[in-house]
Amino acid sequence: MSPTPTPTPIPTPPPAVTITAPKGGDTVSWREFVEGTSEGVYNNPERNIYVLIYPIDAGGPWWVQPDVDIFRDGRWEVNHYELSFGNSKG
Repeated sequence: MSPTPTPTPIPTPPPAVTITAPKGGDTVSWREFVEGTSEGVYNNPERNIYVLIYPIDAGGPWWVQPDVDIFRDGRWEVNHYELSFGNSKG
């Protein structure tokens, strides 16, 4: 009798996250949605999306934003807040 072959596990693909808005170089207000798409993140308790804002006008520091809403189709969004100093647009 030959041994039962061990099934080869199917590797989980790495997550993919894209920011779709705002676009690079866009002028944004102090409170605006950051939106994007993702693969391999929704409904996976080991994965999440984090948005950090670096206010250039203030020279930093990095600000962690509220929890991102991730939808079943992979879209995600978060309403970011930037308590800017000086040159805020909006």
